Amino acid sequence: MLSFSYAMWFVTQKYFNDEYRTNVWSYTSLDQILAPVFMWSFLFFIDAIRPFRRCFYPTEADQTESTLQSIRGMFADASANHGLGWVTLVGYRLLIVARGMVYFYLGVIYDLEVVYLELTLLRVVLSWAASLLLSFAMPKFIGMTAAEKKTVALPLNVFLKSTGTVLVVVSLALINAQTIST
Repeated sequence: MLSFSYAMWFVTQKYFNDEYRTNVWSYTSLDQILAPVFMWSFLFFIDAIRPFRRCFYPTEADQTESTLQSIRGMFADASANHGLGWVTLVGYRLLIVARGMVYFYLGVIYDLEVVYLELTLLRVVLSWAASLLLSFAMPKFIGMTAAEKKTVALPLNVFLKSTGTVLVVVSLALINAQTIST
């Protein structure tokens, strides 16, 4: 589902750029303004219909907490430690917006298929390599339990992630070979 959403995000960017000449600034502005509108609407909808909470919220605590209570808790957490949470939150959002702008630019300027696969490769390799590195080099720093450390290092998990990486590399090689031959 995540890969499908990620792909659709790229396709919509390309479509709006090609059809309506929506550039990186306008698309990012729309994305940052409309995403919260849709997300908040969705959360309040789930909040209003109790049976949906069990489908979307994993824990009992999440299922019993209303959206407004969650918002109040988020403001309290972000304001703790002299507002350090807000600094972290704003910095994180700035990095996410910058990443989105770079992805938009790359997806529109270059071949979308290649960009998507290259960014997928980068994301997958960084994800599993960082997980392995952090789980063995700094498990206490990231608060990793022994059970989580075992899960990261399971041969099946490492095999699947390695296989995914190889498949993306093969796909990129095939696209490259096709581009060179035409």
